[in-house]
Amino acid sequence: MLDTVIARQAGAVRAALRDAGISDNGVKATPKGLTAEILAAGDVEKAREILDGLVRSNRDGSGNPIFTLARSGQRFTFTLSDTEGEALINQAVEQSIEILHDRLDRLGVTDASVRRQDRRRILIELPDNTNAVQTARMIGRKGTLAFQAVCESQPAEAGDVPPADCVAYPLKQAPQEKLWVQTATSAVVGGDDIDDGEASIDPASKKPVINFKFNRKGAERFGKLTSDHVGKSLAIILDQRVVSAPHINEPVLGGAGQISGDFTPEEAWSVALALRSGALPARIHYIATGPGTDARAKQQDP
Repeated sequence: MLDTVIARQAGAVRAALRDAGISDNGVKATPKGLTAEILAAGDVEKAREILDGLVRSNRDGSGNPIFTLARSGQRFTFTLSDTEGEALINQAVEQSIEILHDRLDRLGVTDASVRRQDRRRILIELPDNTNAVQTARMIGRKGTLAFQAVCESQPAEAGDVPPADCVAYPLKQAPQEKLWVQTATSAVVGGDDIDDGEASIDPASKKPVINFKFNRKGAERFGKLTSDHVGKSLAIILDQRVVSAPHINEPVLGGAGQISGDFTPEEAWSVALALRSGALPARIHYIATGPGTDARAKQQDP
């Protein structure tokens, strides 16, 4: 969850600087915020006014700024406030407990116990007859799905940096290769508005696929995204990796679609489960597994 908040702020900074005609040397995320370095010294004061405005406008429910802003020469540093960071961690843990409960129920493991152990850890205790390792694999997928328009320019070499309004994601089947996708709100539809996900076997390819269905709001947004980008490519990004980037031949207005990407049957089933129950707000890292009786997990990067 922290990385999502930081990524959104980074996108807002890129867009604000671009709209003001200010060139930067990259907006980079850090563990507790992000940095932006202005190329021309003459643009620094103008950039300060713009970035100050972003900080003032980005506040939590109590009216406190989510980020603080500091300047050193031509570099600006956004730092997530300690209060906001703790609130996001707590929210991520509580949401994860609810989602893990739901996923276990959908698997038929109704006697499991899922409870908070400490600040970042969740303790999961499974019935004696449950395969803990297999269950952990099925319920632990983060399940973050996004559809993002592909940028017109793409990297020619491994070290190339994407344009200010694009971000690089690795390909699922070739992680060393990157695809640049757009970050503007109008070019992105997230998976939050997906109502259902189901794994099946594609009759033509005989490979596992995931079928999904949007709710009404998601269907409208997806229809607009595909309508606006007919003739271009749309990246399907699952857990920060591009699983495919199909060409948009015509608007997709039915609110449903299919994801293919050389999934194993178990992987397709776990993705579908994640889509039905909702994405975990943080990655789950399992630190111990008992002999079929329990699995202990902690939140990582909530």
